[in-house]
Amino acid sequence: MTGASMTLANAAAERAQSSAPAATADGTSTSSGFAPAMPCSGVSSLDLAAAVPGVPFQITSATEVAAADNTLGAWAYCSVQGVIAPQIHFQLRLPQSTWRANYLQLGCGGLCGGVNTGSAPASSGCVPLTDGAFAVASSDEGHHQGNGLFSTDPTLRADFGYKSDHELALAAKTIITKYYGRAATHSYFDGCSQGGHQALTEAQRYPDDFDGIVAGAPANNFTALNTFSHAWTAQSVFLDGGPATITTADLAPIHAAVLKGCGAPADGVIADPLACHWDPASIRCDSGQTPTASRYCLTADQVTTLRRIYAGPTDEHGKLLYPGYQLRGSELNWSNVIVPTTATGTSGDINFVRETVRYQIFDSPQPALTYKDIEFTKAYYEKVMRLGEGMYDATDPDLTAFKRAGGKLILWHGLGDQHIPAVGTMAYYKAVQQAMGGAEATSDFARLFLLPGVAHCGGGQGPNALDALTAIVDWVTRRQGPGQPADEVARQQREGHLLAPGLPLPVRRREHHGRICRRPVQLHPGQVHGGSRPDPRLARLLPLRLRDRRQLGPRQVGGDQGQGMTSGARRQSNFGRRASGGTALSELRRQGTPPDHGRAAWTAGEQGMGRGRGRAGGGGLGLACRQQARRGVIRRS
Repeated sequence: MTGASMTLANAAAERAQSSAPAATADGTSTSSGFAPAMPCSGVSSLDLAAAVPGVPFQITSATEVAAADNTLGAWAYCSVQGVIAPQIHFQLRLPQSTWRANYLQLGCGGLCGGVNTGSAPASSGCVPLTDGAFAVASSDEGHHQGNGLFSTDPTLRADFGYKSDHELALAAKTIITKYYGRAATHSYFDGCSQGGHQALTEAQRYPDDFDGIVAGAPANNFTALNTFSHAWTAQSVFLDGGPATITTADLAPIHAAVLKGCGAPADGVIADPLACHWDPASIRCDSGQTPTASRYCLTADQVTTLRRIYAGPTDEHGKLLYPGYQLRGSELNWSNVIVPTTATGTSGDINFVRETVRYQIFDSPQPALTYKDIEFTKAYYEKVMRLGEGMYDATDPDLTAFKRAGGKLILWHGLGDQHIPAVGTMAYYKAVQQAMGGAEATSDFARLFLLPGVAHCGGGQGPNALDALTAIVDWVTRRQGPGQPADEVARQQREGHLLAPGLPLPVRRREHHGRICRRPVQLHPGQVHGGSRPDPRLARLLPLRLRDRRQLGPRQVGGDQGQGMTSGARRQSNFGRRASGGTALSELRRQGTPPDHGRAAWTAGEQGMGRGRGRAGGGGLGLACRQQARRGVIRRS
């Protein structure tokens, strides 16, 4: 590990050894953790149907699992399975001797449809997890399959949209209290992709459920992402519904051209892709030229495809319909997601759009719709987004209730993400800063970290093994946010870490054929790294016109879906909905200035950007660089 995560993990290990509770079998404690107050076999006979008002659930099984069979770490646990009405299936892992009064809830991916407690995102080397300090739970979000058919039922739609995680938190905490004879002291949520969406839903709607939340690559702008963003890339690759203009075979030479055009370092990772403006037309084929391995070039259609992918979905006025787009340098990660293997194949984007438009956003199933039917107009956008208001999206930037409850939030996103553009998370974080009173007030409880070259929830070309889980635990329990205090910097320098000049994050020098593992990059909203000029390309993504905070709430389906939510949780901001107003992209590009409306928000945004090297979130979130050089290219081991 490098940077803060090394210290955080070591500190967690020291605390585990020095402050472990002491022992009996009646719910007090053992030398390594709190002991259960009842045998695992007795859990299945508990009648808890009425234990949580409004959340009827039952336990279907409880079995002991040996430490050798635990994928999370070497600790034995009681595996509890159950169902929350009507059909939210869940699993809860209850450590048998190592529990330290912590609860961890995990998110899922895609459209969920399965229960997985076997791995936790962003937890590489997390000692509390591998040592069994957490009781761990997750659910299938109320359905059994991974496609969108479940959304034809209004109750299951609400369970997936926002209800299931809150209800699981209530049920799991009740079981924990019964099993150990005491409640969990701290509760955490950790998720990536759809799990990141779930994480932000909890922070916005149910601010008292969790003390600490880790949200990776969040699909929180769910409706616009799965319609306009994915359909845009699909229509860009399959121009006019024809064969793909770009396939997997094109990605390596395109990526090589991007690295050259962006002036990337020898390790092939672009640290700040927002600062690169490489134009695909620079390698357009000459008249009569055929691309070869030694001299690759692009056809006119391929230039069009790439330009559209890098620009993002816009309406007829040039306004973004989703606050994000693919960043230059992410090309190697596009295979089978944005581009198919063969010209007549399909892509992940096509499949994502199909499930969403057929079953999830309209009031009745539309089984004939495909990505080809998505219209990139203001009218169509407003129609689609109006249908899903208050159901799927977690875009409310007002996290006042979460902050007031003492909650801490770590957002992270790979800049090479091929599924969910990282720029959308930057835009959301900027909206949070504006809503919460600026960068400093936001960094007190919420911080964003960007990982150069890292693909969706991991992988890619950059160092991608990070431990945000330990970081959030220390932030909650020790009030030590992911940062670099002076004594920590001095220690790192003594141990071979280097502090890059002018940068707030440490770089651990681990050379592979002269290459150095790169750092995670903090969000400097609107700032070009290494310079002092605000980046106008980020300016066009800022909210600028947050909707009036009117009460939306979900439509009343399957009962009182708003039960238990705070009033602020029912608000859904329109931070990415540029179609309803604002200055056209062409004007923003030309002027580099804000539109007249929302001037106060823009001014706050400028202050949040800072000048020069202003910081937007404390110090570094450590990464464990796990790379090796093969044939001159850094790849993950």
